[in-house]
Amino acid sequence: ILDGGSQSSFVSTRLVDVLNLKVISTDNLEVRGFESHSNETQPRRRVQLELSSIWNKSSVSLSAFESSNTYAPHQTVPTDITLFARQKQLKLADPYEKTDNLPIEVLIGADFYWTVMTVKPPKKLTESLVLMPSIFGWILSGFRSMTNIKFDKTSAIHNICTDKVTLQKEDEDVRTFWDLETLGIKVSQEKEMSTLNREILKQFHDSYKVIDGRRVVNLPWKKGRSLSSDNMMFLYNV
Repeated sequence: ILDGGSQSSFVSTRLVDVLNLKVISTDNLEVRGFESHSNETQPRRRVQLELSSIWNKSSVSLSAFESSNTYAPHQTVPTDITLFARQKQLKLADPYEKTDNLPIEVLIGADFYWTVMTVKPPKKLTESLVLMPSIFGWILSGFRSMTNIKFDKTSAIHNICTDKVTLQKEDEDVRTFWDLETLGIKVSQEKEMSTLNREILKQFHDSYKVIDGRRVVNLPWKKGRSLSSDNMMFLYNV
């Protein structure tokens, strides 16, 4: 599980003992829960471990404190999201449908969060569900209680419904936000100029000249339009 709100990473005491993980140090760790008025300080083993992707050779080495805390069981990715990922050729970090009741034994906190996550734009599924990119694959993140996902294999656009919310191919708001976050990382691409703008630019270059040290250019008149008559006679009649 990934938790950007936790300042440290944790691994279950059972996993430390079963895998015989290398102990780096033993530190006095002060732990305080959200809205808790008391804190707990006790010595914790700090171990080294390496996590690897099931899809490729991507891996990350991190250090974590042991924890005897019990988390809720690992939730299975809904079948419809699995089908959607296959259709879009997205590799899920947890692709198996029979992973219910598996214990969560590693918590990756803010100290290694961005070592695991990548800068690819996320894919928004509903108002509360997002696929987040990581070195392990796409991670389903968000609130998914009572979420009903309808998948149509013959359609290019799929409906993921929570109170009739429609899933679009790309969520432009998320993409725009992500592009701002990764400014300078993506190679910017120039937009192709329209036919009208190309004609205006050509007229500018054709009429541009320098007269007596001054730069002169014609006004961009619209085609098929003639000058209206002046108001000289109106002035004479006043």
